[in-house]
Amino acid sequence: MNYAAADDKGEVCFRGAAVMDGYFMDEELSRKTVDEKGWLHTGDIGEWLPNGALKITDRKNALFKLAQGDFVSPEQIEAVYLDSPLIEQIFITGLATRSFLVGIAVVKMSHVREAIAGRSEFSKCVPLTDRELLCHADIRQFVLQELNRTAKSKNLQSIELIRNIHLIAEEFTAESGLVTPTLKLRRHLLKQRFAKEIENMYTEIPTL
Repeated sequence: MNYAAADDKGEVCFRGAAVMDGYFMDEELSRKTVDEKGWLHTGDIGEWLPNGALKITDRKNALFKLAQGDFVSPEQIEAVYLDSPLIEQIFITGLATRSFLVGIAVVKMSHVREAIAGRSEFSKCVPLTDRELLCHADIRQFVLQELNRTAKSKNLQSIELIRNIHLIAEEFTAESGLVTPTLKLRRHLLKQRFAKEIENMYTEIPTL
């Protein structure tokens, strides 16, 4: 996902008499926040709307770069995938050494079982326990295909589609520390918690 000032999209910055010069006794943070021309960098990504309003669309620190140099916005991608009736939550991540995204999805078990019921190709999966079902390669592939069908219908670019997925039934909760009290994903903690699963997803399929 690329942002350019020429397209009226990019980081929101302010400059003027009311803007601070820096942080008290913190030169390093001041240099990171206020540049040499006096622009205060908010860390928000925004875009100008046709009516002249400024719309905040993302956070700069949520963006990350993939191996081919493309920046992606996981929060915007996650919002699209959440339109699928099969999942409750999803965490999308990537590595700077890899060229594609992977996801950890909290599924709605009843919806998944309903989706595979009566389909002969999944007959062997129906008797499985929830944990066994979510680990089954055929079910993972099915959910991945359904999620990407939703994503493509919402016009996500190919670089924004996840290539592999790990399925769980337990929600990300504030009690577990994986989300904030306002249910925002704690990305660094999720990446630590599911480090093994993320590594496995990348070893299962080759880099593009």
